[in-house]
Amino acid sequence: MTAKGYIRKLDNLGRFVIPKTIRYTRGWKPGTEVEIFVNESDEVIVRKYSAYRCINCGEGINEKYRFCPVCGNEQVKEEEN
Repeated sequence: MTAKGYIRKLDNLGRFVIPKTIRYTRGWKPGTEVEIFVNESDEVIVRKYSAYRCINCGEGINEKYRFCPVCGNEQVKEEEN
């Protein structure tokens, strides 16, 4: 991940704007769902939401594909009882 050093202030409701260059390079258009969480290092992570994530690297994947496009890990679906 490349650090760009953008600084934003929170407004009165606690919101901030993700810079246009980040949204554009990631292909995030209005209506794109993102997930926000805090990791163990107290860093806030914002990433495009995906209902399916690689069990190895965490990258968002398409449920139809058997292998992760990033790490190549084979995805194993849990059997329904």
